[in-house]
Formats: sequence, structure tokens, C-alpha cells
Amino acid sequence: MKQFLLLFTFCVVCQHANAQLAYRRVLSNAAEIKMPAEFYILEERIKNFKYPKNPPTEVYSDSAARVNLVFKITNQPLAEKDVFKNASLTVEQVAKTMGYETLSTARSTINGKNVYVVRFISQAADTKIYNLMFMFSLNGKFTIGSFNCVIRLRDEWESVAEEMVQSLKFMLPKPSNSPVHSSK
Repeated sequence: MKQFLLLFTFCVVCQHANAQLAYRRVLSNAAEIKMPAEFYILEERIKNFKYPKNPPTEVYSDSAARVNLVFKITNQPLAEKDVFKNASLTVEQVAKTMGYETLSTARSTINGKNVYVVRFISQAADTKIYNLMFMFSLNGKFTIGSFNCVIRLRDEWESVAEEMVQSLKFMLPKPSNSPVHSSK
């Protein structure tokens, strides 16, 4: 988990904050979120190069792979009622380990789901990174989304990132095709 969160801090966000946002299905169609229309799913080989130890589930990027919206479904079970508690503990542990500067945390309900949001500044090799990370339960699993940019682009991208997170929608599971039997 810590390695994955660390990898999020090295994503760089694109130069076009005025990009048109459009809803896209993510996480195997289990959710949708607004993102720049030009974003595409990053190729597996590039994803594996950028995230060699713990690749995310999905990475959406601009054509230069400078802008990334990243999702990771972990193997950690997470009940909806435990989102805030577990996410805040994870953030606290990772902040101590990585030594990043927490700007704010928030407990939100976005389209009916508990979502824990943390904004923080981390240090990359040659610059600081602004991070907007959001954590939630998806099909009973701890799931992380992240939007990141170099600190010099923060003012340009911060409101766009907030709009993206607030647009998150969760799809209802499809009903089972098995017939319902009634007893008389």
C-alpha cells in the first residue's frame, strides 16, 4: 500500500487545465468520473515502466503521458461503514513514512458513497507535487484514486481536480440473472 501511494506522488499533470471534461467509465465500468476528454488508458508497457513495483489498476493520461488520473483497487477488504476510519489511518501511516505535508483531509459523501479525500504536497526528485487523493470502497475493496501535478501547476489545476473528484459516480451492480423462486 505504501509503495503504491508513493508511486502516485510521481505523476505529473498536463499543461492544459482548460481541457474539456467529459464523463468516462472507469474501474471496469463500476464507476464514472469527469476527466479531460483527451485522456486515454495508458498502455500496459508504459504503465508497468512508470509503476514497476505495484502498478495501478487503471491509468488515464494525456497523449504525452504527462497528465495522469490513477486508480488502484487493492486486495484489502473495506466495508462502506469503515471507509473514513480505515482511510484516515492509512493516510496517517503513509504521511509519517513518506514525510509529506498534509494540506487537508475531508470526509465526503459523493453520490451516496463515503469518500475520504486528502490533499498533500510530496517531494519528487526535482520538484514538489500537489496531490489530491480520494479513497472509497468499491465492491467491498479499498480503492484509491489520485490526481497529481507539479506544484507550479497547482493554481491552474486545483479546481479542475476538485471538479473531477466531486463528479465521481458509482454504477449499481447488475441484478443476477438467476430466477427468483417463491415458496407457497
